[in-house]
Amino acid sequence: MNRGRLIAPYRGVRYHLKEYSTRPPQNAKELFNLRHASLRNAIERAFGVLKKRFPIIGSTTEPTYSVDTQTEIILACCIIHNYLMGVDPDERLIAEVDEELLQQSHHETEAHAPREDDEDARQGEILRDSIALAMWQDYDTIMGKKSKKDGGDPSKEVQWTSVMDDALVDALLYQLSIGARVNGTFNSRAYDEVVKELVAKFDMDINKDKVKNRQKTLKKFFGECYDIFKEGLSGFGWNDSLSMWTAEPEVWEPLIMSKPAAKKWMATPIPNYFKMAQLWAKDRATGDHAETAKEKRARYATSTTIDGIDLMVSQNEVSLENFEVEESDQMKSPEINVVRSRAPSQEAFSSKSKKKKVPEDGERDNVISRSFDNISMAMDRATEVMEKCFMKISGTEIYAALQVLDLEPTLVTDAYIFLMDNAKYKDMFFGCPVSGRKDLLLKLMSKSKN
Repeated sequence: MNRGRLIAPYRGVRYHLKEYSTRPPQNAKELFNLRHASLRNAIERAFGVLKKRFPIIGSTTEPTYSVDTQTEIILACCIIHNYLMGVDPDERLIAEVDEELLQQSHHETEAHAPREDDEDARQGEILRDSIALAMWQDYDTIMGKKSKKDGGDPSKEVQWTSVMDDALVDALLYQLSIGARVNGTFNSRAYDEVVKELVAKFDMDINKDKVKNRQKTLKKFFGECYDIFKEGLSGFGWNDSLSMWTAEPEVWEPLIMSKPAAKKWMATPIPNYFKMAQLWAKDRATGDHAETAKEKRARYATSTTIDGIDLMVSQNEVSLENFEVEESDQMKSPEINVVRSRAPSQEAFSSKSKKKKVPEDGERDNVISRSFDNISMAMDRATEVMEKCFMKISGTEIYAALQVLDLEPTLVTDAYIFLMDNAKYKDMFFGCPVSGRKDLLLKLMSKSKN
């Protein structure tokens, strides 16, 4: 029976230590049961010895001491036992306990407690799964290192564990704080520093490509969750110990009806959620940096950049012909064709430089009028683009930014309300590098109280 504070082994999976003597664990559930059994055996062995040495523990009468006193009695007995084993060891006690445990294991049958369907039992199962997965990833990494020493192929041995993911996210967040990401992309030096840090910590064959691939995996994983919970859904709360969004079943039901993908997140933890929000929430909110390299090349090929426009205008080298825009048939705007010229100092040496003839009189007036119309529309479009670039920062992003500052829980709430109520201070906060945000925030909050 699982509980938030009492984790049972997996049912239907080999459990007893003797079952693993000839065949090591093959998956996360078997590894969890093996270590659960090892821990249980160590606890039973320790208490078996203490009961034989100290009658106060082995007494069958109901204790009259408080829980705190009982705890102190156990600790005192452990200290005395360890001292006695150092000055006058008595191996007979331990041998007796080992024999009793061995006999007990021969006659022990697996007891099946009734399944519990309440919220606490569900949280216990989620916690057990997350522990089992983390242990299996670490176990897999250790076995990979052993294989490497035995001459295995290093390129196939990098198994990302939860600890490695933590280190990767922290390293990327630091590179973000020092300005090593431009237009949503980390520069080459940033990746070099991240690789160097991970190799130093884990002594594994990690290179830039593996870091980028893992970053892509984490970003996709985060995006799936963030797209559902970014608006701060009513009735949901973040559980730090489980690294999950949690709510009552009746709150999940309508969300799953409207967004079937949300069902996955009822039982799937997502560690470092708010740190990853610092890294990638902006991209999810605006849709920036979502295009592929092929799409970028196509966009660059169809775009026109006018260099030295002031010089061209002064030399009458801008003509206006059939500029295609989305408008009615009655109003067609001319297209801007640019003839790039050499600098004035170079014209004397070029016999091939040419200029477009500027229309004269009434036609010139019409051309100028149409060009102003084009400029006006271009400014309107630029304004729209600017508005998209400076989108309103959501409450989720503010909360995510506060989570990584190592603030007291009550202070996080106060700071969240403070930034939501003060647009000016919010802009100052997000304009500051991550490394200096905590100090800035505390000063701003102190200033507002005075």
